[in-house]
Amino acid sequence: MEDRSTFSKASLGLLEDSTEEGGSFGIRNYARILWRWRLPVLGIAVATLSLSAAYTFLSKPVYESEMLLLLEDKGAQTQVLEEAISPISGGADFPTQINTQIQVLSSRPLINKALEDLRPQYPRLEDEDFDDITKRLNVTQVTRTQVVSVAFKDTDLRLAQDMLKKLAEIYIEYSQEVQKSQVSGAILFIEAELPRVRKSVEESEEAMRAFRGRYNILDPQEQGKELTRILGTLTEEGERARVEYRTARENYQTLTSRLGSSPRSALVSATLSEDKIYQDLLKQLKEVEVQLAVERTRFRDDYPTVQNLSDKRNQLQKLLAGQARLLTGGSSPKDNSIGSLQDTIAGVPPENTGTPAGLNDRYGELQRSLAGELLKAENQYLVQEARVAGLEAAKSRLLNQFQLVPSLAKRYQELNRNAVISSESLTRLLQRLQELKIQAAQELSPWRVIEPPILPKEDKPVWPKPLITIGAGAFLSIIFGLLTGTLLESFDDRINTVERAKELLKLPLLGAIPYSEDLNTANANSEGSEAKSSIKDSQVKSDPYSRSPYKEAFRSLLTNLRFLSSDSKMNVFVISSSSPGEGKSTVSTNMARIAGELNRKVLIIDADMRKPTVAKRLQLGNSRGLSSVLSGEMRWQDVVLRPMDNVSVITSGPIPPNPVALLDSKRMAEILEQWRNEFDLVLLDSPPLIGLSDATILTKYADGMLMVVGLETARRGGLKGALERLGAANIVPVGIVANALKQESEGNYYYYQYYYHYYGEPAPEEKTRKGSRSKKAGLLGKLFSRKSSK
Repeated sequence: MEDRSTFSKASLGLLEDSTEEGGSFGIRNYARILWRWRLPVLGIAVATLSLSAAYTFLSKPVYESEMLLLLEDKGAQTQVLEEAISPISGGADFPTQINTQIQVLSSRPLINKALEDLRPQYPRLEDEDFDDITKRLNVTQVTRTQVVSVAFKDTDLRLAQDMLKKLAEIYIEYSQEVQKSQVSGAILFIEAELPRVRKSVEESEEAMRAFRGRYNILDPQEQGKELTRILGTLTEEGERARVEYRTARENYQTLTSRLGSSPRSALVSATLSEDKIYQDLLKQLKEVEVQLAVERTRFRDDYPTVQNLSDKRNQLQKLLAGQARLLTGGSSPKDNSIGSLQDTIAGVPPENTGTPAGLNDRYGELQRSLAGELLKAENQYLVQEARVAGLEAAKSRLLNQFQLVPSLAKRYQELNRNAVISSESLTRLLQRLQELKIQAAQELSPWRVIEPPILPKEDKPVWPKPLITIGAGAFLSIIFGLLTGTLLESFDDRINTVERAKELLKLPLLGAIPYSEDLNTANANSEGSEAKSSIKDSQVKSDPYSRSPYKEAFRSLLTNLRFLSSDSKMNVFVISSSSPGEGKSTVSTNMARIAGELNRKVLIIDADMRKPTVAKRLQLGNSRGLSSVLSGEMRWQDVVLRPMDNVSVITSGPIPPNPVALLDSKRMAEILEQWRNEFDLVLLDSPPLIGLSDATILTKYADGMLMVVGLETARRGGLKGALERLGAANIVPVGIVANALKQESEGNYYYYQYYYHYYGEPAPEEKTRKGSRSKKAGLLGKLFSRKSSK
């Protein structure tokens, strides 16, 4: 038994791929769904299309008139304020201005005014208000322009035109009023601002004049550039003067060391230093040298001031030399005085200064030369020293002035900026005031109608448009129809296709039994005829379905069962379903009949000891049967009925009080082993799975379970409950048998229809349409050719 369960799971795994592939929800499946629900789908589609057609041809035509407005909002006050604040805030952008004006055009006061003016001419407007008009009024901007389109719709074409004409008049009047108020306000604003702006200009100019007078400059930046140039020149002159000064000092020191010192030179030095005239001349010479050095930094040597200072310096040098000769006692105005000074510097005694000859004798020509050079070096040394000091003083003064330039330049820029801003504001206000006065005198409207409204054509309404409305209705009818079919299919709990059954059960399909009205009628009549007679004939008449797709379907099912396993024999099967009415008894009885025709020894047992149906369907007696055997009253050979060759039947027998106890007994297991060895095929017709454990108990002794799914009868909930019950018992059915298969719902399983065409017989649907076949009672009982026997 464990081997058979393992085989069932393996067969399920091998066929799982094909099951998943068949369970895909494709176009063909969806087409079959629509065909199955074709009546409600067509009803919804036709109703939707009819509504759209009725709306199209019964609706009152709507006409539309349109005009174009040019919006040039150049209000004086707005522009003045925008120009005044645009450097700071940037003002409103163009789309914002246009959107604001569009809102003004659609405002309540303007539309209500138009309504009041038109109501005397159109009395029906008495019942309409602002909201009714705005629903039919459309104000939009023409892309990237200042042009606005104003359109109005109404069922009265003349009202559509007159409404726009009246609105155009109101818009123009409103824009003129707004412009006048803006111009007047702007003029008052400018006139109030002019005194303050003029005062600001005067204050700025006065501050500029005071600044220039205080610091004696026109432009600090230019002054800074000039000071930079002069400082550069002074720096170069100072470097040269310091070089010459060091050279003169070294020369003087060298001559002093070479000439030496003497009392005569000391006396001469003391005499010269104590002489007031000499010192004054020497002081004047130093001052002239300093002035000359300073002026040379500012002017060229040929400049009159420089030449005058040079001449003055030469004159002072001559006077200084004459005074020196006078003090040294020289007789000659030139040579003698110089010689005496040189002698004094050379150390000639005072008593010998009277005669130049004594000097020449005493010191010699070399000493006189050295004394002259010493005097000259001393003068140069003193002059260069004075020059260096003068240049450093001038440079210090210029640096002090240069340090003030940044602060002065900053202050100058502030004053100049304030003056420029005040001047520009005054100029702009004066110019705008003149323009506003001109604009106020012209009285032009900033809004203009560039395309007036026209009377719509009566044969060209804007709505309804048959092509659009009917086309939309056709599209919606298709959508609603598809949606209806989808919703009905989703809410339908029935298992109506083989694909859905395979997808839900995850089991391989072993057989698909076609649907037939004859079988249903036969089943119903056979149940009603049991009260009259249980067994009337010993032989059942010949099968009218000797050549039919039903027979081929059962043959295919039996063939699939034989090939379930090639290693072990599987010949005992439990046939069950999730709920009653799915056709498990019909499947089991027909399987037995077809297997008997194939010369296979078959035993069918009605194991449903709660509500047996096999005896009723085969019109057999049920006074003794399986319950009699399991209770020990009789042997199974004594209750077997043989309605036809190779087919044996054991009915359920009397209904016992506890069927589960009988089915779960050792005797049931022993008898099943006997049946397995005695017959080629054993079929156990068990009760449904939902709420009962009979089928699960029987499956323990059998080789497998066949799950019959009645299409259009089985429910998803019932199948899920059956699967849960089987899963709890660790049972996996060997496969599915789909019962009552309809061609229109299963396009993939059309082989039974093909069978009729192949053999040249009309299909069942064709037979029904032609009316050539009548309903007969007891058709299922006539499938057998023999009477029942013990």
